[in-house]
Amino acid sequence: MKAITDWNKDDKRIGIAADHGGFELKKEISATLTAQGYEVLDYGPTVFDPLDDYSDFGVGLARAVSFGELERGILLCRSGVGMGICANRFHNVRGALCFNEKIASACRAHNSANVLVIPADYVTKEEIEKIITAWLGGSFEGGRHMARLEKAEKLSYDDI
Repeated sequence: MKAITDWNKDDKRIGIAADHGGFELKKEISATLTAQGYEVLDYGPTVFDPLDDYSDFGVGLARAVSFGELERGILLCRSGVGMGICANRFHNVRGALCFNEKIASACRAHNSANVLVIPADYVTKEEIEKIITAWLGGSFEGGRHMARLEKAEKLSYDDI
């Protein structure tokens, strides 16, 4: 098991992926993050296809976080549930479905969430901005939360 740590906030790289339901938002979020000095790594899609599947793009980003190629990433789909399921199938990935800024702060403080999952159909652009700001600006508290995360990591995965 890889040690659970907070992200290195000096690493300005961030991954992003969506399915058709988050495609347009992904472009807007990428532009905003780039303007804020982040290097945005796009895990797709690059063209809109109303028949694409969230798993085709969520898995690539989650794998990169799992293997330590990225510290963090953002996933978007209509409900956020599919992308969240994809993300949390990987070791060392703690994907959190956030639909408001309070949850985004808590997922960083209590869960060291390294993948933010946004439900594109259920939040406004203004809310998304606040969610991302809270998530990026937060810090992991450690302590009792660390013990809980370590326990979950040890008890929930089998190495196939």
